[in-house]
Amino acid sequence: MKKLMFGLVGWLGVCKMTLEFLNELISFVEKVYSYLHVALYYFMIWKKFPNGNLEA
Repeated sequence: MKKLMFGLVGWLGVCKMTLEFLNELISFVEKVYSYLHVALYYFMIWKKFPNGNLEA
């Protein structure tokens, strides 16, 4: 019974570590996506108004 409990605890530990890793990976992907979004936004603005003049 003890061996089964230790196996279960070990398996739960691996599951917890896997979920933490996936959480960090998702956080990283969201951060990269937000940086790309901002960079592409500035690129589009610069393409429309290359001299920096935003007036029509």
